[in-house]
Amino acid sequence: MKCDHVVRVVWLAALACVSGLTAQVVTPVETATAAAQQGMAVATVVASTSSVVEPAVPVGPVIGTPDQARVVNVSTRARVAADAPLIVGFVVSGNGSRTLLLRAVGPTLHFFGVTDALNALRLQLYDCDQHLIAENGGWADTQANLFAVTAAERRTGAFPLMTNAANDAATVVTLPPGAYTLHVVASAGNSGVALAEIYDATDPGNSSRLANISTRSAVSQAGDLISGFIVSGTAPRRFLVRAIGPGLAPFRVSGWLGNPQFTIYDAGGRVVSANDNWSAGYDVVSTLANGGAVNQISFVPVDISLAVVKQLSDASGEAGAFQLQPGSADAALVVALAPGAYTVHVAAAAPAAGTALLEVYELP
Repeated sequence: MKCDHVVRVVWLAALACVSGLTAQVVTPVETATAAAQQGMAVATVVASTSSVVEPAVPVGPVIGTPDQARVVNVSTRARVAADAPLIVGFVVSGNGSRTLLLRAVGPTLHFFGVTDALNALRLQLYDCDQHLIAENGGWADTQANLFAVTAAERRTGAFPLMTNAANDAATVVTLPPGAYTLHVVASAGNSGVALAEIYDATDPGNSSRLANISTRSAVSQAGDLISGFIVSGTAPRRFLVRAIGPGLAPFRVSGWLGNPQFTIYDAGGRVVSANDNWSAGYDVVSTLANGGAVNQISFVPVDISLAVVKQLSDASGEAGAFQLQPGSADAALVVALAPGAYTVHVAAAAPAAGTALLEVYELP
């Protein structure tokens, strides 16, 4: 693959290719529960001033080296239409290739109580030059693909696709280091909720890794952008998480969300961290329901130090991400995540709607 600056390619592809989406509304507890059942980690974006947080007990099946945490599985749930595909960007870093299970799930979601799931869809995988390198429109169409997908599901702990839901799409690919975009496309005239999933099925000990993910979607008071991932290993790792609205303006993205905020939840539905206005700062005040689940979050303005602003700017440079403008209403934080499952929810801070870009970067 002859692509330079592959980290930047992920968010550029998301900026250029992802049409507006309306994410299915899911509560933190429902999201965390679904993720745990599906062998996924969950992460949620909303608002926070903490620069480093170290929470979370490992949950769910994880694959990878035991010495350092890393991203192994990624999922994003959103509403998809023929003119509004769901596109998830990701980076394979390191020196070796990785074997991934890619899935675009629609019909099987009916078995999880999703009544408006997309009934017909197609999965397409593009490299950083936007060359189509793999696609699938029916995971059980061939016996070879059915066997490969089923074996990868068992290895990664992914919930099994239903053989009577043959319009789900899935394939197993081995990819060299580089940047890629996974497209979930609805057939003409169809729309509904779909789940895009990336599972790492590589043998332990491989030096390459999934490093960065990005998703662009429409966000409103009626629908958040929700993305989940699993961190494997035995030690925490630092991540840069950003929810970008005003920062999309220089890239000629129209209709961007004026004031995005995000919250990160662990698999138990507990708030890990959150942020609103990256260079201004808000403390998160949570109201807990029975069992410790969060049922309400509010943000209280606080002073934020220049050191924190510099830390976030430096982290963007480390990750190869474009810099945010000081004083912008974009949201961002650096957080240390222990191995486990997380969900990130991106929401509008005020009654409004628009396009937002969610990014999760693995930091050195």
